[in-house]
Amino acid sequence: MWSILLLIIPCMVYAQPHQNDKIILLNGDTISTFISADPDKETRLPKKAIPLIDDYGFTEVVAIFPNDSVRLYKPDDIAGYYKHEVGKWIGSGWHESRSLQSKWFRMGFNKFEFQRFVQRFYSHKDFTLYMLRESDPGGRPDYFYLIYYRNPPEPEVIFNFKSWQKWAAANPPFDEIAPTLKKPKRREYSFFDMLKDAGRAYKARNP
Repeated sequence: MWSILLLIIPCMVYAQPHQNDKIILLNGDTISTFISADPDKETRLPKKAIPLIDDYGFTEVVAIFPNDSVRLYKPDDIAGYYKHEVGKWIGSGWHESRSLQSKWFRMGFNKFEFQRFVQRFYSHKDFTLYMLRESDPGGRPDYFYLIYYRNPPEPEVIFNFKSWQKWAAANPPFDEIAPTLKKPKRREYSFFDMLKDAGRAYKARNP
């Protein structure tokens, strides 16, 4: 039987969705499901089930199963999940559960560990790129980009374009790749897209 059953609410979905998404259990097994990209519209979960909707997909995820049951998973319950199509609050692709350190994100003076789902949006044999969205109640969400380059003990966390330039300058061949990329613009060309292009440029040099 499944090892995780945090929340089961039968007959609470509006329609029977396609089961193209996956939950990855802690033992590595996968379960086909539909992962809600907008639980406010696709389920009738109480608002308190997801306190910060801006963090949805990173602090918790809702899975809808063929028997119309709805299950809420948190990062310490499963190894991750796969979303087949991009949605309102969740990007498509693999999302991994990871233990993170507050010091990586400059979260005050207290050091602590916390668990989140992070979106893996580019992967190469030498490095992997992840994205994390994190917000405070009443505040706008912040976006953090984690770079694991050549198996470091800790990731490099990119906060903005300036921190990206600094990291790239110290890590060849990104020092040569960075100047060839377009500068991000809020709507026309996102920072997320620029980092994906950086990954493609690296792959072109190092297949």
